[in-house]
Amino acid sequence: MPQHTARTPPHPRRPPRRTLLRLAATGLVAAGCGGGGGSGMAASWWGDPGLNEALNEAVDAFRAAGEGRPRVRSEFLPWDGYWDKLATRTAGGDAPDLMMQAATYLPEYVGRGALRPLDHYLTGELRLDGVDESARSTGRYRGRTYAVIAATNALTVIVNRDLLRETTGRDLPEDRSWTWDDLERLAEDVHRGSGGEVHGIQDAGGDLMAFQLFVRQRGRELFDEDDRPAFPADWLTEWLALWQRLRDSGAAPPPDMSAESIDMAAQSPMVRRRAAMTFGWTQDIASYASLLESEYGALLPPGPAPGAPGRARPGLWVNAASLWSVAAGTRHPDVAVALVDFLVNDRRAEERIGTLLGTPPRAEARARARGTADPVTRTGLDYMDRVARHSTPLPRVWPLGFTEARDEFNRYNQDVGFGLRSPEAAAGAYYDFAAGVVAA
Repeated sequence: MPQHTARTPPHPRRPPRRTLLRLAATGLVAAGCGGGGGSGMAASWWGDPGLNEALNEAVDAFRAAGEGRPRVRSEFLPWDGYWDKLATRTAGGDAPDLMMQAATYLPEYVGRGALRPLDHYLTGELRLDGVDESARSTGRYRGRTYAVIAATNALTVIVNRDLLRETTGRDLPEDRSWTWDDLERLAEDVHRGSGGEVHGIQDAGGDLMAFQLFVRQRGRELFDEDDRPAFPADWLTEWLALWQRLRDSGAAPPPDMSAESIDMAAQSPMVRRRAAMTFGWTQDIASYASLLESEYGALLPPGPAPGAPGRARPGLWVNAASLWSVAAGTRHPDVAVALVDFLVNDRRAEERIGTLLGTPPRAEARARARGTADPVTRTGLDYMDRVARHSTPLPRVWPLGFTEARDEFNRYNQDVGFGLRSPEAAAGAYYDFAAGVVAA
């Protein structure tokens, strides 16, 4: 095995921030109304102009379908700006009646009393019977439902099939039975077959979601109901050592190459044809296809080899790409809930939104979308149908502090890659960090 020498790490990423909610609890306590204090309702979501137009058309269709429904004023922003604005509005008692939520932030908003429980509506006005069973409980937190899934995604191994064929002479492997050992061998074959020019897979050692998959495949979760780490630290040591082996053999890129492309897909080894595979979310397939023309495939992630620790089970889960929540202080709770139901279940909303929001959480909606989808979108739709059959639901949404635990995870993988810590030392340090930051 090549010698593992220390390298100079890149400048650290900007430390994650707590949202303004954590700094303005008094503002939330005082929050008595939603919708900005004017007439009508307010709705807020993140996205691009195309999605914004589609959602506004769906909202207009909702108003047209019911007499006397109030006017809805909408606001949209990119992801980062959205959360700053939503936190500020919520802390000031000006939360929108309807808001797009993310599972990572849901506990924070629930903890400050910003969201309305929806359980009362689930027996009638808010229908989830058509939603994939494994996604119905996505918006539950501490025994109550505060959000309903708007669109889904899932982890997958995205493959540049053209590059895989060029370097190995083979196409996609059988993914129902392949293991982490098989992935390692395939990635090494890519590197060897390319004469060292192409790495098999992008470095996912710092991806906490990929590690969660690894943990769940062995019958555990990242965190228990008391917000404590629920996985053995030596599993994290094993994970970090796996990715170090891949880097040492050339099956994964060296750490400096990976560090250069953090949060910049256009600079990633995949887009530069320096890697044939990567872990990603289903929507990332379209992102890569827009940056590099090729034929792409979506594989179920590898599973544990026979004899691996733990109790084997499907580690995949149907993930919430986005959720709909209703403000605790809205003056129009019934109308806001009816709008959520319309956006999730009604054909008129489905026709306008299509897959712009993400993969629809209902199988029948995916089937209709598949008929007019382009090949890249169809790959994601087909994959989500497979995930719905080969997954287990998450037992809970992420705990408070999860965003920071996720953002910092990559730093420990980088420390191993640059020779600053051993896998065992990095695993122990991260375990202590996560235990301290989650729900702190």
